[in-house]
Amino acid sequence: PESASILINLGTGSQVLASSPDIAENVEIRSCALGEQVHAVTHIPSGRALNTFAGFIDDCVRLGGGDPVFWKMFSDLNAEEVLNAEVCVDLNVFDAAWQFSSGGSITRITENTFDLKWLICSIAKSWLAQYVEALATIMPAHPSPVFLLGGGLSRRAFFVRPALESMLNRKCVCTPLRTGEDTLDGLLKLAEN
Repeated sequence: PESASILINLGTGSQVLASSPDIAENVEIRSCALGEQVHAVTHIPSGRALNTFAGFIDDCVRLGGGDPVFWKMFSDLNAEEVLNAEVCVDLNVFDAAWQFSSGGSITRITENTFDLKWLICSIAKSWLAQYVEALATIMPAHPSPVFLLGGGLSRRAFFVRPALESMLNRKCVCTPLRTGEDTLDGLLKLAEN
């Protein structure tokens, strides 16, 4: 909380937390580590959902005699490719997901665009777009010019930080990890207070 009033956590447990002077309707309010109250949009599809799509793609590749490709291709994407992609993948593949309706889906498939690179770029953009939408749910025009980024998936690919900075029109503040894990750093900080 001393680094930024917005936290985006891209991990297995995925959420957007933001302090806001206004009470947002239908948004959970939580107490944070230092006792402050924040709005929270939780259960945003992230690691589990990405693994679902990765498993499907990699199973198809294996059936064709190849090696798994999803995480390698995903990690090699650059921010420009992701920003130019379409938001057309619904990652809500588990029933406790933030906006679950009837399961995940892919739309806007046309014969001239649908290939593996297009799909992985679209998965990446659709994944990050959820956090933009979640922050707008809390406060459409949050005044903070910065956000804190955490969670293991935030470090899995180089495109994540610059793409989110562009999509949110805010700068990312990074805090160095002492233990190598965000959760362990948080527990350590609580133990020290």
